[in-house]
Amino acid sequence: FDGGVFPPRIERGAADGRTHLINSWHPGTDAESAAGERRRLPPTDGRERLLELGERIVAAYADIHRRGVLHGDVHPSNVLVAGDGSVTVIDFGLATLDGERGVPRGGVDFFMEPESAAAQRAGRGASALTTASEQYGLGAMLYRLLTGGYTHSFSLEPDEMRRQLLEDAPLPFASHDAHDLPAVEAVLRRALSKDAVDRFAQTTDLLDAYRAAVRSDVGRTVRDPGPALGRAPQRH
Repeated sequence: FDGGVFPPRIERGAADGRTHLINSWHPGTDAESAAGERRRLPPTDGRERLLELGERIVAAYADIHRRGVLHGDVHPSNVLVAGDGSVTVIDFGLATLDGERGVPRGGVDFFMEPESAAAQRAGRGASALTTASEQYGLGAMLYRLLTGGYTHSFSLEPDEMRRQLLEDAPLPFASHDAHDLPAVEAVLRRALSKDAVDRFAQTTDLLDAYRAAVRSDVGRTVRDPGPALGRAPQRH
């Protein structure tokens, strides 16, 4: 793949028995920083720009999944946002083709799906990578970008974090001072379902639902005339 939501390719080959892929340098800032900038804007501008960023990220992953690729490392630092708002997904070092069996996920634990938490609790390591597991990671990433907080008040103790992912519902947007997005919040809650079968059938379905939710929420009055959405990002 070359261009679009993928960084342009320079070279693909093999050396010393190992394959390699060289992509071009790509301008942009990570999605975490880009979302933080938008949350600090006045609500009249920042809110819609933040929601648009979320849509572009979901659309990027929908495109990747449509091509039969699983990224394997879903978190905000692996999404670059250019000055015009376009997004590029980077770091395909853990990517695989959809349908390959037994390929474990990588990524950051704050965006880990319950299936992997259950596998780790049982001593099996991470669960196999699937479109549904990536959808959970994508939902957790959008939650972070829209609210400035994480889905849970995560413990840094591994066993307790796994329990939270398996048993505790995601915190409401309002717990991060993010208001007036009930439809979008409902869509993300479905993407964050504990059981993979309760999530959207395809990432394109998540994209369609997100777009419809944005249309529903965007006309609502922003409650707080101060910073647009959420607190400043939490640092862990």
